[in-house]
Amino acid sequence: MKAEPQRFIENVYPDYSDGMATYNEKELLVRVETQLQKALAELTEKCPPASQATYESTGKKSLDLTMYTGSFGNVFVQWRLYQLAKARQDQARMAEFLSTALVAFKVNAGLLEKHGKKHSHSSGEEDPSFFMGKSGLYTLGALLYREAGKAAEMLGCYKAVLSALALCKLPTAEDELLYGNAGYLYCLLALYKTDPGTFDCKAEIREVMGLLKAVGGAAGKGGILIFPFPRSKSTFYYGAAHGLFGILYVLMKAIEVTGAITDPDLLEMIKKTCEQIVKAQFPTGNFPPSFGEGSKDKLVHFCHGAPGAIPMLLQAHKMFGDEAFLTAALNAGEAVWNRGILLKGNGLCHGIAGNAYMLHALYAYTNDVRWKYRCHMFADASWNESVQKAVKVYKDPTRLTAGMPDTPYSLMEGLGGSVVFYADLLHDMPDMRFPGYEL
Repeated sequence: MKAEPQRFIENVYPDYSDGMATYNEKELLVRVETQLQKALAELTEKCPPASQATYESTGKKSLDLTMYTGSFGNVFVQWRLYQLAKARQDQARMAEFLSTALVAFKVNAGLLEKHGKKHSHSSGEEDPSFFMGKSGLYTLGALLYREAGKAAEMLGCYKAVLSALALCKLPTAEDELLYGNAGYLYCLLALYKTDPGTFDCKAEIREVMGLLKAVGGAAGKGGILIFPFPRSKSTFYYGAAHGLFGILYVLMKAIEVTGAITDPDLLEMIKKTCEQIVKAQFPTGNFPPSFGEGSKDKLVHFCHGAPGAIPMLLQAHKMFGDEAFLTAALNAGEAVWNRGILLKGNGLCHGIAGNAYMLHALYAYTNDVRWKYRCHMFADASWNESVQKAVKVYKDPTRLTAGMPDTPYSLMEGLGGSVVFYADLLHDMPDMRFPGYEL
């Protein structure tokens, strides 16, 4: 049997108790500021915020109307920079980033109007999700126009988000976070949580929850939820992007954010499913990519593996109070700390920055500074010379160019994600949340 390739760089950072002699949080955040300005300058030069093209590692340009790897991500980057400026009460930078974000939004809205939205993994229909559908762009538009005080434009974007509910009901719809209904539920929750008076979409939230319950309950047995992806196949994933972790997390957040438990059966199904997930955890703290792959302890990414499980397990502990969920989350954190400095580089979906967010999630929940320290060490790894040298020579057979993500300036794979990560580190850290997932 051919040996699995090494996917991570051995973590040589001293752990919290041993690293304190050399760790200075203020100095590290100064470095983060430097890296933010450096990354932002490169991103602005190579992929301007209002760019209509997505730049690939081969030098090719393409039209990609998604948040994940496409031009919608440019809007998100400016939105996060605006939030940082707002936290710092920097009025000049607030005005700059808000203006730039709105210009980028209008460019992308114009592209949608001109070209339509037919991006899907299989069906050819539109996707309703934050990452892959127009709902992500219009969710940002509603939030941006709210900040700008432009009510008519804000409500126009909000209505565009609500109109995507029809996509969730199509027979070609999916359920997971990346393409499907869970990703649409994230959009609704992001708006409702921000301003429930203006974005009063509680009825739509409950409708999507019902759709997810119907599919997951039908596929599962014994009162648990499982979701095939795609629906036409019989593959059942665990990971946050395509599987249970992402779906269960947004379902639990929906119950929390709306403040009412209207379906006790769904609540019990979620709890039983979380209990089954804990049983699938490897002794290392990691999880298999999908059902029936109990021996495949290999992927430690947001999309597959322990990182994406952490917010879900913490939310389960918060909701149900079972210490087994917290223990599982902490064990998953150990897997991320030990194996999360990835040779794929600094990306959010499958990279060092994305895994750092999950270490931070443990800090935010437990208030244990060990996890903040570990998050900061992953930040250091994102510019560490020896780590980045190993990243640049890593030959990933799934990539177009060795040592580079296929979309090197995008939000979820590339430099856009690094800018967001550094900005979040400099923001009020308890509010730092993984884009498109944590709420």
